[in-house]
Amino acid sequence: MQNKPRISVIHPTCRPDIARQTREEWLDLASDPDSIEYLLCIDSKKDLEPRTEKITSNLKEFFYPLKNEESVGPVTKINYASKHSLSNCLLFAADDLETFKDWDYSIANVTNWEKDTVLKITDNTEHVQQELHPHLIVNPAISRSRYEKFGYFVHPDFYANFSDTFLSFLAHKDDVVIEDEKIKFYHNQHKYQKQTSDHALERSLDEFQWEMHKRESFLYGQETFYKLAPNYITKAEVQNLSEEFLFANQKRKNNILFVLNSINIKNN
Repeated sequence: MQNKPRISVIHPTCRPDIARQTREEWLDLASDPDSIEYLLCIDSKKDLEPRTEKITSNLKEFFYPLKNEESVGPVTKINYASKHSLSNCLLFAADDLETFKDWDYSIANVTNWEKDTVLKITDNTEHVQQELHPHLIVNPAISRSRYEKFGYFVHPDFYANFSDTFLSFLAHKDDVVIEDEKIKFYHNQHKYQKQTSDHALERSLDEFQWEMHKRESFLYGQETFYKLAPNYITKAEVQNLSEEFLFANQKRKNNILFVLNSINIKNN
């Protein structure tokens, strides 16, 4: 293995067996698996403190204790794994995400990962995303520079809901988002349980997804987002975005509107 991996895969999970299966699938499809560190962060019922198991030189599993007999949620686990990452590219992975052959080569070479960068990776639910919230970055990869700028992958005040919305808010505010239509993942929720529909809004949810989709979880995430957003943008940035909007292409205009609406919606 190289002294420094090219990509750090950050994978929080409540389903260790499925997550390990996903890890094997991703490494099997990689062009250079030895240049990838794969960091799984798993709920643990027996540990009182976070514990690390080194599977190989580039595969680690972190076991994170429950809090009040419940999972601490994906955000805490994402940030804990990220804290132990080494590469310049931190790539989010989920249990049901399937990738493509030589994905690591494509992602490693899509940009200069030493810069402040967020890669927006689309998937098979993109048509729904475009209808509901096209600004949302649901499958991100962030640069080391980006991680060090904020000190986290996703803001630690979130449990799950709206954490990706806040990540998207910051990324579009700073105009550091890049995309490549050739880099696309696939959500295969058949890994959880038998699905009756392939439509994203009609899929069945397992117990962990139900926890995150509860009304209380949604409202907590929403309130946290609207509380944080105004504190992460300056008056000068608002002015600059307003001026940029006049001459931006339509896609950038939509993303600027998302940023500006995020800090004004509570006052409307």
